[in-house]
Amino acid sequence: MWFEDIRIYEDPLGVPVDMVAEAMREKRMDKGKIGAELGYEQRIGTSLNEFTRMQDSVPDVEWVDASDIFWGIRSIKSVEEIERHRKACQITVQAYSSLFPSLREGMGEQEIVDKFLKLQFNSGGYTPWALINSGPENYSAIGSGRGNRRIQKGNQVWVDGGCSCRGYTSDFCCAATVGPPSDKQKKMQQVVADITTILFKAIRPGMKACDIDALNIKEWEKRGYDYGKINRGAGRIGHGLGTFANVTVPPHIASYDKTVIQPGMVITLEPGLATGYGRYTTEFDIVINDDGCELLNEMDLELRIIPLN
Repeated sequence: MWFEDIRIYEDPLGVPVDMVAEAMREKRMDKGKIGAELGYEQRIGTSLNEFTRMQDSVPDVEWVDASDIFWGIRSIKSVEEIERHRKACQITVQAYSSLFPSLREGMGEQEIVDKFLKLQFNSGGYTPWALINSGPENYSAIGSGRGNRRIQKGNQVWVDGGCSCRGYTSDFCCAATVGPPSDKQKKMQQVVADITTILFKAIRPGMKACDIDALNIKEWEKRGYDYGKINRGAGRIGHGLGTFANVTVPPHIASYDKTVIQPGMVITLEPGLATGYGRYTTEFDIVINDDGCELLNEMDLELRIIPLN
């Protein structure tokens, strides 16, 4: 074990502020600046009252936001971390491959999500999660939980989910139609798959996150769409992939994020749109390597077909 100084506390009710403050004084950390997780998409893991007590216990310390340092370290994954993401993706791909052939017209959203979660868990995926939409009344909802709705002929069933493998996650979606897809549904699925594939092939280290977003906008414009008006994805078309505690992490693949893409980053790529006849996203989980990127969740991008009764 590489920790030489281990101190054990027995009270599980809150942070042992006094013990931490004493250790800081012993290690001469009771003066100067200390960086903490005080920034964007970060949590310090304690209550405001406890953090205030900590500040009062070492009054000569200046607590500063070190979010750039923390995110910079976390965004570059080791070989082992990438392998865990890869395994989580493989579990989720297999779960989707088993899920949709088992569905039938008339099944409920709750039953569909339960099946998906169990498929991932039974294959070794921990903390499985899923979102679903399955009808015109909720196609535009990105974060829909399962409801009482039952799937009907002509519906598109869109599931977004993932799991974790030794702490590192997968996160991507898959969709099907109840009965054969219409021409409109097939066309839009193909448009989104084509654009996502073009972006994937274009990504290189040294690009900025906003550069990927700009390329996405151009590809939609070529096809006659103003993506700024149709994007319902919180203004982004992807994000960093993290752990079960924080699946969605920086960088954001968006016009406002100037982060430089570097080897070792693991991100999602998910341009898409919602229409009155379905939600269309063919989400890629990818790892950036020295000369491009690798797809971690390779699978069929066409709409699956759920049999009619």
